[in-house]
Amino acid sequence: MPPLTSDNKRLRVLDPQDRAALYDRPVFTAEEREGYFTPTPPERVLMETFTEPPLQAFFILLLGYFKAKQRLFTVTLPEVLPDLQWISDHLDLRVPPESFRIPHAKTIHQQRKHILTFTGYRRCQPADRQQAFQIALQAARVSPKVPYLLRILLRHFATAKIILPAYTTLQESLIGKALTAEEHRLETLLTQHLTPADRDQLALLFDRDAGRYRVTLLRQVPRTLGPRALARERKRAAQLHPLDAIALRILPLLALSPDAQIAYAGMVSYYGAAGLHRLTTDLVNVYLLCFVRQRTRRLHDHLLSGVMREVKAFQDDAKAHAQERVVAYRLQRSRDMAQAGRILQLFTTNTVVATTPFVHVQAQAFAMLDRDRLDRIAQYIATGADCDETAFFWERIDARATTIKRRLRRLLAGITLVAPYGHTPLLDAVHHIQRLGVGDRSFTKTHAKTLPTRWIPVRLKRYLYTQTPTDTARLVLDRYEALLYLQLRAALEAGELVCPDSIRFRSLEDDLIPLAEWQANKATLITEANLPTLRLPIREHLTDLEQELEAQFARVNGRIAAGENPAIQITQHGTTRTWTLTTPPPREQLNHRIYERLPQASLIQVLAAVHTACGFMHDFDHMLGRAHHQRDDRVVMACLIAWGTNVGLHRMGEMSDIPPSTLVRTSGSYLRLETLQAASTRIINTLAAMPLFRSYDIDGQRH
Repeated sequence: MPPLTSDNKRLRVLDPQDRAALYDRPVFTAEEREGYFTPTPPERVLMETFTEPPLQAFFILLLGYFKAKQRLFTVTLPEVLPDLQWISDHLDLRVPPESFRIPHAKTIHQQRKHILTFTGYRRCQPADRQQAFQIALQAARVSPKVPYLLRILLRHFATAKIILPAYTTLQESLIGKALTAEEHRLETLLTQHLTPADRDQLALLFDRDAGRYRVTLLRQVPRTLGPRALARERKRAAQLHPLDAIALRILPLLALSPDAQIAYAGMVSYYGAAGLHRLTTDLVNVYLLCFVRQRTRRLHDHLLSGVMREVKAFQDDAKAHAQERVVAYRLQRSRDMAQAGRILQLFTTNTVVATTPFVHVQAQAFAMLDRDRLDRIAQYIATGADCDETAFFWERIDARATTIKRRLRRLLAGITLVAPYGHTPLLDAVHHIQRLGVGDRSFTKTHAKTLPTRWIPVRLKRYLYTQTPTDTARLVLDRYEALLYLQLRAALEAGELVCPDSIRFRSLEDDLIPLAEWQANKATLITEANLPTLRLPIREHLTDLEQELEAQFARVNGRIAAGENPAIQITQHGTTRTWTLTTPPPREQLNHRIYERLPQASLIQVLAAVHTACGFMHDFDHMLGRAHHQRDDRVVMACLIAWGTNVGLHRMGEMSDIPPSTLVRTSGSYLRLETLQAASTRIINTLAAMPLFRSYDIDGQRH
């Protein structure tokens, strides 16, 4: 849903500042005048086709404005007189100020024609607008966000060298109509494919449960990954399952990109349950289907993150326990070594009579050190073998086996896992344990011979099998299950196992066009993408990139060889030349003493000062502005600080007087990639315009 202005309900494509930056006549700094108003030799030839110096200056004026914004401007003499005078002085045209005038309309038309011919641009014709509309219509399937559509159209006009049409044409005839047509397409498809039973299922989301809409309860996300929070997520998974089956069937028919699905899912948070319930358009069901799909993915992310967290917790606990046992063992061994020395003295001392029975000597030895400890010391002296830390690790696993099984089986049940790079034995074992978890069967009652064991590392088999009295190896089922979870965590981190229904744990291929579809429709997809690079043969594109890279290598090496790079020192030994980096001078102190005299300021004061200087907060517009939305800059700044300092919205709400729910709602409505980029660009441009900015140039070059 596109944002509209508050006064006339028109689509809001650009803020006034951005609109002015795109459409208004450029106002140059002294440095920019130098760049735009200095003609190249071909441009000077065009300029000299006009014999009168005032007309030559006016031609360079229009050409400079066109190079800056690719637009032809209608100007008045008072507003451009300073630029004309600068051009006259710079090009030595010697035109007195009183001689400047706006040329005749026929002359202006001729100059504009020269500019368009020279630059290869043309005016936007009805056929061009129709083509741009088709591009916007195709882009609306990728993302219904207005900034994205605007970016696609700007790139199209720049690539085709077409002068950008008027703002109202962009606003209404292109972007507005494209979004309206896309909405109509979605509504038509829903009418065809959404059955009455499907609609009834989606309508259940607006039923009330304990006084709250079900969709509101499903929107809630866990603050932590604790057992109780994850248990609630499992309940939500059961509620979402039948709805997700509908979404999986319908969404592919709508041909929406992942980004479009995310955008439409965000409408559920924007409107809220009550607002959605009041809407009469069938787009509500699009919002709900996309929300169900995205919420299911996030839910799987939470459950798998819970699995990772629990596995790491019991792994760290077992490692810590094993290390403690090793330390205690070695400390005890040091003490026992002293006693073992005294026992050995029994065989060398004269106090023991030679006729004393050996059993009495044993009794004296065991009185100083019991049999088991003495046996361990004897083995250590004979073989040098240390204690087995891994054995201690698995002993701790045995002690916690019940807790491990109870928590992890429930989390893993119902999660679809696949191997993106070919089937693995580990996946068989995971599927086996998932079936046990679903049926709530006791794992110990399962015959060990039915369990997949090919995935068990050879080095760990001696810890997972025990010898029976009949001298056959028996699998220790609790250790088998714990090792399975450990291997699963490693496989998820490495991408060897993935979850297609998640966001974090899905494979790269899940975000790409299916290979079969790509091979069947490659030409059409490349055409629809409207990217010139994709139309270029790959070998030709790689050749161009190689030539560009080689040219850069040659340029860098040439500067080094000419001694123009002061950071490189060249040493000549006969015919061999070597280079080294010069030793940098000692660093100055980290902070200048002047900073010690400055008063401290809070982050909110810093943001407020920056906003006063450049107005960057105006770039944080609402994700959807059908009506006027009064932005609370204080809350938006709190969200920026919460994310920027990694405090988080809920913790920020606890620390401040702003409710966490307000922070979450504001962050979702105002903080997006495009608004963050726009605000950052505004701040950077403001900094670049400050005189102090040039003080940080390196060797006269801006960095």
